[in-house]
Amino acid sequence: NTDGSFACTCAPGYRPGPRGASCLDVDECSEEDLCQSGICTNTDGSFECVCPPGHRAGPDLASCLDVDECRERGPALCGSQRCENSPGSYRCVRDCDPGYHAGPEGTCDDVDECQEYGPEICGAQRCENTPGSYRCTPACDPGYQPTPGGGCQDVNECETLQGVCGAALCENVEGSFLCVCPNSPEEFDPMTGRCVPPRTSAGTFPGSQPQAPASPVLPARPP
Repeated sequence: NTDGSFACTCAPGYRPGPRGASCLDVDECSEEDLCQSGICTNTDGSFECVCPPGHRAGPDLASCLDVDECRERGPALCGSQRCENSPGSYRCVRDCDPGYHAGPEGTCDDVDECQEYGPEICGAQRCENTPGSYRCTPACDPGYQPTPGGGCQDVNECETLQGVCGAALCENVEGSFLCVCPNSPEEFDPMTGRCVPPRTSAGTFPGSQPQAPASPVLPARPP
């Protein structure tokens, strides 16, 4: 009661009506950002958070928090496997060795550190993935390959590229190789992979007889 009038004092969750003569429910769900990860349901004078499976209402009852089943239910939940919590659920995975991760089929798959961490992992060197790990090797020039000691050694293409010289003899040199014809002065033709006689300046092989151009036909001399 007030002098000459009155005022309504509303309970929490209500507000005075337009004329101040009544109390109206406040729809908290439409006015505030409540029940994240859940559904806000308005009630008389309050609200309620309906949380999805694997979640529960937080201490303030205004949000939904994930339930960590691994922590609450302990090691017995997954037995000999490792329990891994996920939003709204959990999964049991194999406890893989370092350098491996659990695959979708429950196996331990190798981690490709070179692809996952990018070229920065080895700086100026080349990253080479290995089972369960990786190694940084020198970036060798063409015709060379890295050695276990961290250096570069020549690649013997005559052994690694079988038949690269065809009918010719393969001779390894530092950083490359040569195709040598056993009969001098034959030359190796990379297009056919065979030894052929050397070409002359006119573009023909020795022994060939170029044809002389035919004499032009002259008009008859008048008498």
